[in-house]
Amino acid sequence: MAHLGLSSLVYLDTNIFICALEGYQVFRPVLTTLFDALDKNTLTAVTTMLTLAEVLACMQFLANDGRILPCLVSPPYGCPNCN
Repeated sequence: MAHLGLSSLVYLDTNIFICALEGYQVFRPVLTTLFDALDKNTLTAVTTMLTLAEVLACMQFLANDGRILPCLVSPPYGCPNCN
């Protein structure tokens, strides 16, 4: 990944989150670097409400398919055993 300065701002589209949720191994190194930079506040990201809606729909599909925990998409959100 190219070096990004402390004031770097990036736009994250739906595909970034979908690749992370579905666990595409080919993208894992770059996504790990990206999300680590966001966690460390060395990078700032923005997205849209449309992206959030699309990601939530994807999460519901993955939960129904048994690929993620249903508690991540069904109220009450979060898993009491995961916290």
